[in-house]
Amino acid sequence: MPNGAFPRPSFIDAVGHAYNRRGKRVILLTGNVLDQFWSPQLGSFTLLEQTLYQELKTKFLVLRVDAASGMSFYDAVDEQELCKVCQLADRLASKGQVLGDIQEKMRQTQHQPLPMLILLRGTSHAVTRLWTGDTRTYKPLCVLMQFAPALFPEGDFDRLSELDRQRLVTFLHWINDPFFSKSGNVIVLVSDTRSEINRRVLALPATAHVEIPLPSALERAHFVMQYVQACAPAGPPPQFERSQQAFIEDTAGLKLTSLEDLLETSRRTAEPVKRQHVLAEVNLLLEAELGEVVKVNLPAHSPQDIIGSAATTTILRSLFQRCNHPETAVSAVLISGPNGGGKTFQMEAFAAESGRIVIELTGLRGI
Repeated sequence: MPNGAFPRPSFIDAVGHAYNRRGKRVILLTGNVLDQFWSPQLGSFTLLEQTLYQELKTKFLVLRVDAASGMSFYDAVDEQELCKVCQLADRLASKGQVLGDIQEKMRQTQHQPLPMLILLRGTSHAVTRLWTGDTRTYKPLCVLMQFAPALFPEGDFDRLSELDRQRLVTFLHWINDPFFSKSGNVIVLVSDTRSEINRRVLALPATAHVEIPLPSALERAHFVMQYVQACAPAGPPPQFERSQQAFIEDTAGLKLTSLEDLLETSRRTAEPVKRQHVLAEVNLLLEAELGEVVKVNLPAHSPQDIIGSAATTTILRSLFQRCNHPETAVSAVLISGPNGGGKTFQMEAFAAESGRIVIELTGLRGI
């Protein structure tokens, strides 16, 4: 598939639907927010921020915000345009609404989240005073808030610190203001999980939630193709233990950043990417998300390594053969016996013989 024909990420369409069709002005993005995504405008995979910016910049004045660095821009042209808009809006504003030197105030609030939010609210109002729905003259404002839980952490009012309460109340006043809800402005909150954001923000009618999924097989295939093509001028591409297609299938559930690590290691070492390397990445991800409860394993032994009852071997092989067909597959098998009797070893052996991986659950007795 040519690069230009590859579709943009599906979550972009979900964001557009929430804004255009449902009238949402606060959109929470969670899930796979730290990955790379295909940008048709750039013709390459890039980080979430740049993917969103490339999609939004033609229709919005895009402003970046986080608790540490304050307000900033992705392009100097956007900064100049916003300064011009704020200057024009000041001429229409009442005395208490005049912003003044927006660039200087952005510098002053760089490491002060509460004053930054107050300035951001005033900037949003300034843009709204000039925006009339015609983006050919003035664009509405889009605020991308990275690491949003740092600004609006979850918790009841009486459990939040004074500064956290003040930031939350300032934000709630801003997005509940009819002047904001009727504007074309939009705020995009970025968070790993929905539960980290204060529930008062999530409960507002103006808020929509969009979950970014892990990359599909089609996206993984396109990413690998892009990476292999990019290696051509510089040297040999990465190698695969089985095949490139098998690698794409084995990496289901991994982020594109994890695929990039595996491919880059293969390119630098001139060694093929093995299934064990992929499983190691899977287990790192599972451990980070779930602790040591779940582990994925690819057993190296087979039924030929089992010494014991031939009858047990016959039964287990028959069970695994039945599972190859939906009509005869069993939903579960209970294996009982004393500790150290080889129950796990035998099941792993037949799983390996049948070409299956093993997902092991441990430490569940106390749950």
